[in-house]
Amino acid sequence: MFKAVSNALGSAFGWNDNQYDAVNPGKKRRSSGNNILSHDKALGTSDRFQLIESARDINRNFAAGAFMIRKHLDYVSTFSFQPQTGDAKLDEDLTTLMRWWSRPENCDVGGRHSLHSIIRLAESHRTIDGDVFLMKLRSGHLQGIESDRIQNEQGLGVVYETDVPKAVRKVHGIHVDKGGRPIAYDVYSKQQNWTYEFDKTVKASNILMHGYYDAFDQIRGISPLAAAIPTFVDALEMKEYARLKAKVSQLFALSITRTSAMYQDVSCDQTEYDVDFGKGPVMLDLDPGDEANFLESKNPSTEFQDFITMSMQVASKALDIPWSFFDEAYTNYSGSRIALLQYVKSAQSKRESNQRLLDKITRWKLAQWVSEGMLPLDLNLRALRWTWIPSGTPWFDIKAEAEADIMLIQNGLKTRREVRQERYGDDWSNVVDELAAEKAKLDELGFTQAPQVGGPDAGE
Repeated sequence: MFKAVSNALGSAFGWNDNQYDAVNPGKKRRSSGNNILSHDKALGTSDRFQLIESARDINRNFAAGAFMIRKHLDYVSTFSFQPQTGDAKLDEDLTTLMRWWSRPENCDVGGRHSLHSIIRLAESHRTIDGDVFLMKLRSGHLQGIESDRIQNEQGLGVVYETDVPKAVRKVHGIHVDKGGRPIAYDVYSKQQNWTYEFDKTVKASNILMHGYYDAFDQIRGISPLAAAIPTFVDALEMKEYARLKAKVSQLFALSITRTSAMYQDVSCDQTEYDVDFGKGPVMLDLDPGDEANFLESKNPSTEFQDFITMSMQVASKALDIPWSFFDEAYTNYSGSRIALLQYVKSAQSKRESNQRLLDKITRWKLAQWVSEGMLPLDLNLRALRWTWIPSGTPWFDIKAEAEADIMLIQNGLKTRREVRQERYGDDWSNVVDELAAEKAKLDELGFTQAPQVGGPDAGE
């Protein structure tokens, strides 16, 4: 009897024994289907272009979305070059060369962007478009190539070429071998009539590809904003509707209601009121039975504001951005501090990806400088060591957190170099050199010690 009842309930409510509910959505949930596609196949050419344009539209027209992208860039795309060869003279030469080349006229083919700006733009493009490409030129410059300019002929998504000796396929404009390693890139140029014209095929050795990936077999990058774009678009549209509704509600009107029986008789002379609110405060002297009210509407409603806030909180998680970054009054000091620590942790892998891009650029430039005689010809490039240090995260509470860092250093749990890199984004050895130079200058001028703040003579 119990089994019969159970089977009946199972049939009525869609329950199934020994199965996952996720694969039995029934009629109340959206089914994801059972066709497993690669990321490159699931996002065809037209869909890819639509996704790119949707993300760009968010960056162009939605201030909150653009803020999240900029804040993401602030934390993951700023680095300083630090050579670590062990040779002080060589380190100084490398630093000087990198600083010189990083100027816009030396590193950007268009002469507009410094190396810092190029890396920030590259991160911006891979965040919005999914991927971006930097072409290394013989002149020593870098040329940025946006995602939509790498594509297949006639807009085809995935094309298999059978007329070559090796198994080569072309995926969204990238020629790849069996293992998925890029061999060459098809570059198109944008035309004035919104079309593309084939420009050239570039060997993979001359292209630096930078993108976001979620799968091992994925060839083209996909924007991390993809999951949040519907929410952004809905919020943008609802905000516009609320703005229009609020404008209408500001065009207030005066309503006069006649309740006396004599005023309900349309045959009698009705009293008319001539009211002009443009001349300042107005006092109405109403006839008996008349009542004056202002027509108003509370726009936008509290429920609408809460819904928009919740939507934006969810959308910001596409970039792991804490809501306290957007609304500084959202939480207290402890909450803001914990949110920052969690965000910095999530930014680590994104920083490492940009560091790898900078390492590739550095190796390319070092080889060029050696071949041009700007560095010793017998220099062993494989033995050279350097690092690109990400920008630091300053203290919230300087006194308390600085004392904590000092305690960690004194107990051997942290080094001065780690603290300096974490807080200021540079190397401690540079600070030592500057302190030594400062002390030498003070000694030269006859100062026995640096002025102390808050000493016994302070304020005299």
